Amino acid sequence: MSATSTNKSFFHYTLWISVQVNKTSNVDIDDTINFADEDDDEAICSSHPWKVLIVDDEPGVHDVTKLALQDLIFKDRPLEFMHAYSGQEARDILANTQDIALTLLDVVMETLSAGLDTAKYIRNEINNHLIRIVLRTGQPGYAPEKEIIQNYDINDYKNKTELSRDKLCTTIISALRGYEDLLNAETYRLAQAKIIENSKHLLTSGHHDTFIQRLTERLDDLLPLGNIYAQSSPEFMLMSECDHVPQVFQHSQSITDQALWLEPYPAMVQEAVDTGALVIRDQHALLLFYQKDQLITYLALKYQEEISDLEAQMLAVLMHNIKISYSNTNLQQSLTEMNSQLEVKIDARTRALKKATEAAEQASQAKSQFLATMSHEIRTPMNAILGFTQLLQRAPDVTAASIDTLNKISKAGNHLMEIINDVLEISKIEAGAMELKTISFDLNDLVDDISQMFSFRCEQKNISWQLIHENNQSVQVYGDQGKIRQVLINLLGNAVKFIDQGEIKLQITSPKPDYYRFEVTDTGPGMSSGEIKTLFSTFTQGQVGAEKGGTGLGLAIAHNQVNLMGGKLEVESALGHGARFFFTIPLPVSQEALVEKLSDEIENVRVKTPHKVHALVVDDVEANRDILTGLLTETGVDVTEAVDGKDSIEKLRSQNFDIVFMDILMPVMRGDEAIKIIREELMLTKLHCIAISAYSLSHEVPYYIGIGFDQFISKPFMFSEVYNSLLTFAPHLFEKCEKITDEEPAEELPPVALDKYSIEKTVYDDIKGSAQLNRSSHVREILTQLAAQSPENQVLAEHLIQFIDNYDMDGLLQALEEISCDE
Repeated sequence: MSATSTNKSFFHYTLWISVQVNKTSNVDIDDTINFADEDDDEAICSSHPWKVLIVDDEPGVHDVTKLALQDLIFKDRPLEFMHAYSGQEARDILANTQDIALTLLDVVMETLSAGLDTAKYIRNEINNHLIRIVLRTGQPGYAPEKEIIQNYDINDYKNKTELSRDKLCTTIISALRGYEDLLNAETYRLAQAKIIENSKHLLTSGHHDTFIQRLTERLDDLLPLGNIYAQSSPEFMLMSECDHVPQVFQHSQSITDQALWLEPYPAMVQEAVDTGALVIRDQHALLLFYQKDQLITYLALKYQEEISDLEAQMLAVLMHNIKISYSNTNLQQSLTEMNSQLEVKIDARTRALKKATEAAEQASQAKSQFLATMSHEIRTPMNAILGFTQLLQRAPDVTAASIDTLNKISKAGNHLMEIINDVLEISKIEAGAMELKTISFDLNDLVDDISQMFSFRCEQKNISWQLIHENNQSVQVYGDQGKIRQVLINLLGNAVKFIDQGEIKLQITSPKPDYYRFEVTDTGPGMSSGEIKTLFSTFTQGQVGAEKGGTGLGLAIAHNQVNLMGGKLEVESALGHGARFFFTIPLPVSQEALVEKLSDEIENVRVKTPHKVHALVVDDVEANRDILTGLLTETGVDVTEAVDGKDSIEKLRSQNFDIVFMDILMPVMRGDEAIKIIREELMLTKLHCIAISAYSLSHEVPYYIGIGFDQFISKPFMFSEVYNSLLTFAPHLFEKCEKITDEEPAEELPPVALDKYSIEKTVYDDIKGSAQLNRSSHVREILTQLAAQSPENQVLAEHLIQFIDNYDMDGLLQALEEISCDE
């Protein structure tokens, strides 16, 4: 008999004796280990057994091992034996059976290392780290314990010759306990991973219906949570109840009788509503994950067997996660619905705003069109009036009396144009089209011009004038000279208008390099805080302003002009304490050449000898052509006339011209249409073309320059503007010359002491009221009657009529303040 056979026979005998001895005693190996009686066979068979794989090439070892362990129960579960008689057979069983808890593995079978190879297969090839491996050998010499424990991932090593029944039971229980701990840990891990993955999937649902669909789709893979080797999932119903009326969303296809299936659940639903916790009864579980008012939503589950403690723990975690996901879904759905409603409202408001914006734009365009048309309709006849006036003023045979009359016509026309320009300036501000026109200019020259203008006006009203300027030297700066002049004239003009005595002061300082501060101070009646708040609004005046007359546009224009120049127009005032207007703007030092002042200084030009100049005058209004033709003819220019754009194109095709003066708004073909043909079709790119038109707002001028005109002159024009164009664009053809006139300087009238005159109160009130309404003809009539009825007031009447002739209603009202009236 071989040593191997002897050892195995000894093992059989030892283990058999051990079994017999233990059968006669009632000693348990462990509190968790029981040996079943014959009456407990049915109960044991109904529990899930622990699967034990016996691997040995000796059938007797299988029989004795089974005999020794067949009555062993651990944690209320018996053992189920599986048998393999070689390493290869064991590997086949292991590959197809996942839930084997323990293998008793012989070492020497078909090969000396068959058992060891099987151990490697378990750990490395099928990657099973849960199964407990107990190595049993009868030839420890072939497999030394220390070497095996170090080199192989096994859990125990037993020598068959030393393995009694008690030791075998102890080994089995220890291995099963380890397997159970590992299985529970793995089950927890996998269950948590499933729950987390499920939550991620549900959290992005966004809608109730999507949530129900996604949860339904995942339940088969998700459940059960506490058994990683389960072959089937529990049946389910996803439901809601409102006022105890159930509604089934989804259910397992295997459920055929819903009413019968749901019989155990009403009491469980009530318990869940009362406690808010997971409810489990035997095979049934109810997960309540939404409850609000009378509406509840829950998942009902029915397992094939009683729900384990581990499964219950995992279901509680799952219910909590589903509850969070469903709440998040409801929130997302509510937000989506709110966003949709908000989008509808926003869309409606956007359409309304767009409609209102379009209406406002149409209104703005209509207003601009109206202003442009109004400007054109007023400027066109005014161009004729002022143009012929200038021609008559230049006539050599005009009398001194006629000169005086012509001057009054010119002043009246210019006064009307100032009002029109103010209205157009406001339109330009509202359209956002006001732009800076920066040039290099001498700041001292500007200040001196303004000072001379207002020192004279203050002297006329017996008001003290003071100019304070830190720098009396010439200061060449870069800025918008025109706007600075207009703002200062506006502020100083108001001061002169509103005060009857006291002082007006203009102060210019430089708080820091390249910045200048302008201050206008007066000792007038001042303003209240309420008046100051609306002072810079259009068509708004204070109480004194309303009494003195005016349009209420000046300060609004000045305020916007200062803003455009990089400053802020501010005011300090109180009733009875005068007013102080001030602003600071950047005016950097300029090294550029000063812009030559041509428009006011050029009185006449003429064609240089021996040159000849041919000009084309294009205008549909005969009077406008006559004025411009007469002006150019005086300078020695040969003039050809055209009545519209088409006529001008025909003449340009057949004749050569040095310069073209063209109106914009004409029938048949407009001027802006004609200039495009001149530049693009006729290719006359060097021909100087000047637009002269009454049809334009100032912010539209760049458009006309951009399409081909060299300059834009607005009607009514001053002759000096035309002269300036001639000298600018053809300096080799024209030269300045002096205006020949026999006009004698007007004799200055002696000053009148107004405070020595007195008129009846009714006449006084009539004059003042009519003057405030700008009824100049009615005021003239009253004063003429006053002179006729009261010869002693003739000098007074003539003096007051001068204000009417100069269109100075403000001066007339100021003069009336010095005259007393009889009650």
